[in-house]
Amino acid sequence: DAALGWVLEMWGYSIACAALGVKNYVWQQLQIEPSASWRQNLTAEDPYIYHYTFGVEYSVDGVPVVGAVGEWSLDKRHYFGALPPKQLAPPPHCALECAWVWWRAFN
Repeated sequence: DAALGWVLEMWGYSIACAALGVKNYVWQQLQIEPSASWRQNLTAEDPYIYHYTFGVEYSVDGVPVVGAVGEWSLDKRHYFGALPPKQLAPPPHCALECAWVWWRAFN
């Protein structure tokens, strides 16, 4: 479906579970889905899965950029069909922890 794309299967699962009375357990520590826009303490939350949905975008001054590509940017969408560079430039010093976690993971 062009309107919903890949999200369609998640909605299908949710609606089917509700219709059939299937209960799901929500385990808050299972995954985290941070971005540059909101503060989440990755170290304290200690998730099992880091769900990489949102790009991490910052200005050179370390200000989070929302809705646009920042001057420092780490987003999986930049690398469709190509590998990221072997050494990514570090994020601005005042970037949130999520930027540093992803930068270390890519490098």
